[in-house]
Amino acid sequence: MRHYIILLFSIIAFAALSACNKDILNSQPLASYSDANVFQDSALTKLFVSKLYYGIPSDYDNYTEMLADITDEAANNRTFEIAYTINALQYTADNSPYNYLWTSVGYPSEPMYNYIKDCNTLLENVNNVPASAALKSRWRGEAYFLRAFFYHTLYNFFGRFVIINKTLNPASNDVFAPRSSDADCIQFMLTDLDSAASLLPVKYTGADIGRATRGAAYALKCRINLYAGNWQAASDAAQEVMKPTYGYGLFTDYGGIFQPQNDNNIEIIFDKQYIADGSSGQSNQIDWANAPPNMTGRATGINDPSENLVSQYEMKDGTPFDWTNPAEAARPWSNRDPRLEASIVHDSTTYPNVKSYVSGVPLVDMKVGSAYNPSSRPSVTGYYMKKFANPSFDFTSSTTYSGQNYIVLRYAEVLLNYAEAQFKLGNTEEARKYVNMVRVRNPANPQMPEIATGNFTWDSYTHERQIELAFEGTRIWDINRWKIGPQARGSDIYGVVVSGNNPRTYTKTVVQKGGLDRVWADKMYLFPIPQIEINKYPGLTLDQNTGW
Repeated sequence: MRHYIILLFSIIAFAALSACNKDILNSQPLASYSDANVFQDSALTKLFVSKLYYGIPSDYDNYTEMLADITDEAANNRTFEIAYTINALQYTADNSPYNYLWTSVGYPSEPMYNYIKDCNTLLENVNNVPASAALKSRWRGEAYFLRAFFYHTLYNFFGRFVIINKTLNPASNDVFAPRSSDADCIQFMLTDLDSAASLLPVKYTGADIGRATRGAAYALKCRINLYAGNWQAASDAAQEVMKPTYGYGLFTDYGGIFQPQNDNNIEIIFDKQYIADGSSGQSNQIDWANAPPNMTGRATGINDPSENLVSQYEMKDGTPFDWTNPAEAARPWSNRDPRLEASIVHDSTTYPNVKSYVSGVPLVDMKVGSAYNPSSRPSVTGYYMKKFANPSFDFTSSTTYSGQNYIVLRYAEVLLNYAEAQFKLGNTEEARKYVNMVRVRNPANPQMPEIATGNFTWDSYTHERQIELAFEGTRIWDINRWKIGPQARGSDIYGVVVSGNNPRTYTKTVVQKGGLDRVWADKMYLFPIPQIEINKYPGLTLDQNTGW
């Protein structure tokens, strides 16, 4: 059910959204209008711009196959989902699960290049729109930002891309342009973001909240430079985002960042907007997908956190958790980094106080065969995901739709990006300072103790990034750019087996075997260019990624 949220604008209208305070979602059908019609009408142009935001990839759209499942963060409990195909390296350039991001052939959703085409169309026609100069300037900024974001998505998955910065004549050889160099691809995205930053406002109010801002342009510029190893440029962009002018900060409650009642909080730089209205097509099903089966009455709890990740959460005093310590192994989730409790459903935890399909005991029972962990389809790892959950969701209602926004860029990531860049520039103490900001989060009620002077290492940084950004869709790109695929994507995945009653016993165990369930080859750092696209080129001149 991938990309259920992407709509066929030619047949679906969204009149129901007109009363919603998220104007960015209010898109009417446009297919019946020519470009000339659209750009002669400011209302239609506004809808055209809003439609671009639907192209933003979101793990809430791919709720049954989150990116975490193809990293060491999680395992999918449905063996027919694409995570198993990817992890076992059972795909080729002909049938790669992510071909749909590049090509529309064989998949009903729109690929990134379709949205890039629309960005180009907007940029070429926006001056003709009967609208104020300020509004047309902002629309150009949105187009530049979103075009950079769509190319950023392609670059993460496939590496070098074909740069298309104008509408193409199908009869022209321009449609067979080669892939550009890494340097040119990166520079193209950064140039677009500079253009966006010069045109976009610092913030919006009312129904326009959720549109791209100047801060979002700099935050994405920071991420792209970081991924490219441009340390000083990444630092400079991060410092821009940190200026008081933008008003960003760390939300005091880590778990609350991702809950719908706190949408668009102080930490959010850019997100994909949703509303809990199934008829609109702009809802998601993240609560239903990840909740324990007894909450939903269905085979849910799909994306199961790994013990590999859970073991990384430190003790509350900042010391590592240790399964060989008898006291810690007897109560493995006691006195841990509070981000664990905010992110993971484990044995003996309390789940959010929601109305569930099957009422149960207050404490979660993760022993296989319990209501929470039924033997018909148990959690692969002995855990469920709590992060992103709405604590007020009603599973007894007829709807399975959620409305919390999907966070694409947030302030904590910018602080961590800055810390990484500073570390790479040799400024270890500066890096430590900003990692500690994220660890502490709320000085009035510290989340975790600071890392002491002299104790900060590269491992300190990567640990903090893994914990802070867990399940947010960035781990795979960190693994790929740090070239730790064999350790993080090709090794054993662990879970925990719960047994006994009084006392409970917990046993760490392998649930997916490295080299079998989790296979690694260096070509997996990039997905293959769809073979069907290569076949279109005369002489097959569109080059393929190494190894594919």
